[in-house]
Amino acid sequence: METIRQRLSSFEAGEVIAFQGLAMVPLFGASTEPDYLLLEEALALGCAHVDEVSESGDVNQLLFVNLCERPALLLDGEEIRGAKQNRVMNLSILAEAKSTLHIPVSCVEAGRWRHEGRDFAPTKQMHFAEGRAARMSHVSASYKTNRSRQADQGAVWDSISRKMERMELHSPSSAMADAYEQSEKLLEGYVQALKPVENQVGAVFGIHGKAVGLECFDSAVTYAKVHEKIVRSFAIDAMERKARKEQDFSRKQAESFLKGVLGSPMESFDALGLGQDVRVTSRTVRGGALVHGGRVLHLCAFRATDGSSGNGRGSRLVRSSQRGRR
Repeated sequence: METIRQRLSSFEAGEVIAFQGLAMVPLFGASTEPDYLLLEEALALGCAHVDEVSESGDVNQLLFVNLCERPALLLDGEEIRGAKQNRVMNLSILAEAKSTLHIPVSCVEAGRWRHEGRDFAPTKQMHFAEGRAARMSHVSASYKTNRSRQADQGAVWDSISRKMERMELHSPSSAMADAYEQSEKLLEGYVQALKPVENQVGAVFGIHGKAVGLECFDSAVTYAKVHEKIVRSFAIDAMERKARKEQDFSRKQAESFLKGVLGSPMESFDALGLGQDVRVTSRTVRGGALVHGGRVLHLCAFRATDGSSGNGRGSRLVRSSQRGRR
């Protein structure tokens, strides 16, 4: 946990870059050359694959086989598409080279439970920021109560349904991916406006003048590779939220959010795979980090909302016997 606090304390904030309600404050700090492959890279090389755990499958668990010569980094909120239904990662995992892991996931496509091909493929997006905050809170709570890494599957589905209703979008299978695809032209505007800055290792994002989240990595190379996915995950929330009057977001606000994360209670657990999984939870912050080899490989944190309290009330963790049904 001291490694995380040192990392957060070392960041230097850059100038604000803003576009249509979404603002990004780049973060700069020490950067290393990654000694791992990202999931998308490992899949593209053909030395790793993601499968259903069995022919019958399990909504909240997948099998990751890493035959690569290097570890593979799977990111919290990263979406993979295909097989019986689309999923997102429940937390960041560093899978050892030449290893097989059962990985905890959440379904982001409530209305499908049938094969569309056997393989999973990466997508251009992550779980949207508001949904990630709530899911992260559920995962942290499950760590404490039963040492599992499960999210509230019913809440994940409900969050996607509410977002699509508010944005007046439709999906035959209630797939989060359809919300992104139907918003592609607008999202591309955000991607083009909020370009990564050289040597950037992370960012604090604000929506309509309020800090909403933080994402950072051990490497500027890694950040540059996932930057567009991250921007999309915040941009789709910015598109949905309306403001009576546009509010500026400042570097001072970003630094204040950083301090809030830094001052939040942290609890460390043995990671699934390599390293330590650190959960960050306070009245105002929900976060998680993966630490390995003295480095914070990935840290993400979000402003807590009413829907991300993690108190467990109304929880509807879905067993495999309930898969694909609402």
